Amino acid sequence: MENKRKHFIVLGAGASHDFIDPKYISTGKVLDWETFKPPLASEIFNPAKFGGVIQKYNEASQLSASVLSALRAGKDLEEFMQELRERGGHRIPQLVELVFYLGDLFQLISSKFRNNPGNNYSDLIGRIRDNGGEACMVTFNYDTLLETNLGTQFAEKKHELDDYIRHDIQVIKIHGSCEWSYVSGPFEQYEVDEILKIGGINKYLVQNPSRVYGIKEDGKKINTQPEIIPQRNFQMTQKNTYGTDEFFESYPALAIPVRTKHTYVCPDYHIEELKKALSQTCKILIIGWKAADENLLEIFEEVIKYPVEFTIVAGKGSKTAEEIKEKIRQKVKVVSFKIVDQGFTGFMGSQACDDFFSK
Repeated sequence: MENKRKHFIVLGAGASHDFIDPKYISTGKVLDWETFKPPLASEIFNPAKFGGVIQKYNEASQLSASVLSALRAGKDLEEFMQELRERGGHRIPQLVELVFYLGDLFQLISSKFRNNPGNNYSDLIGRIRDNGGEACMVTFNYDTLLETNLGTQFAEKKHELDDYIRHDIQVIKIHGSCEWSYVSGPFEQYEVDEILKIGGINKYLVQNPSRVYGIKEDGKKINTQPEIIPQRNFQMTQKNTYGTDEFFESYPALAIPVRTKHTYVCPDYHIEELKKALSQTCKILIIGWKAADENLLEIFEEVIKYPVEFTIVAGKGSKTAEEIKEKIRQKVKVVSFKIVDQGFTGFMGSQACDDFFSK
């Protein structure tokens, strides 16, 4: 194949978890880093760290107790959450509020660490620009730490969904983002009055979960998706063709952590750009991703028809690298694997990093 300039990079929770060397955290933010460090999936419900956020949502707080018990028993978070969604009943309102909790939590994390210089995302972007400048970065993270380091491409409250794919460095957020919103509505005036009366859109949607996209689906991809906009706490009023006011609210556009196929949140045309980029690379860099998402693995199987070199960056002492290799081997042909068990920080200063970006 020709034109293999585009770098293809997959970022999981482990990337944000290790997006900066702790010794470079400013003195005034050390406590914040210890408390609000971007969590791995198994840490999302940690009450010692995030209790102040989750306690705002009664249904999500009740859900967290069950999740913590399951984690203590050694269960996989995504598989357990899938069981709860399939169980339905009183679990559905809990999952609805989970969407709001995750949106608030990762907005808070993003705001606390968006201005840290010398972080690994910034270094990674610099490496890309030093070596051709083109990349497709697929991220499973709800936070906006990566976007912050791309500067004007994601100017606060001014960017659009097209800005994620129209630049040389594309960002594909498969599971959505803490700052994205689904547009819910239109509501009539009596519904708006009810929303205000019961305490806000989250409480209204707890009572009306059918309005929440993806919560009660059976796992099959459906063709109709609500509009997604890169703006949180969205409210709008407009007149319909009859001159009557219609009201619109928003809720976070992100996927709850379940082990289900076809649960990506980003627009379909973002996925098409992902596939196009994947067809233009012969090297794939994976940082902090457990290869647990069936959607991307299926895309690998569909698109990659030639040998690809994978560089897998895992945490120090991690035992997941072999599992990742096996999951990928089941889907694609591979030239070789390179394993870096020094975490994101260790990788950026390694020979493996130099090798990946070399032509």
